[in-house]
Amino acid sequence: MIKCDCDERIKVVEAEFKSFENVGELELFVDSQRQKYKIILGKDGIVINAAIAYVVESCNLVVGLLTDGILRPECKIINDCVYFGFNREAVCIKNGMVIAKTGELSEFYEFISDTADKGVVIAIFELDVVCFNVGGGILWVKSFDEILSKWELVDERLCIITEEDNQYYFNLIC
Repeated sequence: MIKCDCDERIKVVEAEFKSFENVGELELFVDSQRQKYKIILGKDGIVINAAIAYVVESCNLVVGLLTDGILRPECKIINDCVYFGFNREAVCIKNGMVIAKTGELSEFYEFISDTADKGVVIAIFELDVVCFNVGGGILWVKSFDEILSKWELVDERLCIITEEDNQYYFNLIC
């Protein structure tokens, strides 16, 4: 189970994670589920290293992911929005529809876990940072010429440090 780390104003829910040996097994699993909303993402991946499904009971949703990266996908659930980071993209799903999608960026690393109380969800990529609002819209995307090596929250700001030790700060509260 994956649990969302949020404050008490944000509804905390869980997603069940399942892994499959091939795409066919994933598609059969997604089709067999009783959830109202069923989505498969990542179909255009050239090399598929994993077929993974997330079942989000609270949103009546099952999502299959076809991944071509080495890193495990991540799911973040805030209220009725479900965020997925995988391969080279991040998406937000609400009411069974993809409402925001980053497009192809660098390799996805992770979501920063303690930003929902600030009204945002931050996705970290190898060379990019994406800021979603908790309603699912993309607020901004920042791209870098250097690989991101560290990131942390400092007060109301996001601090990004690159491999070359350059530091960048972004306000999270508008």
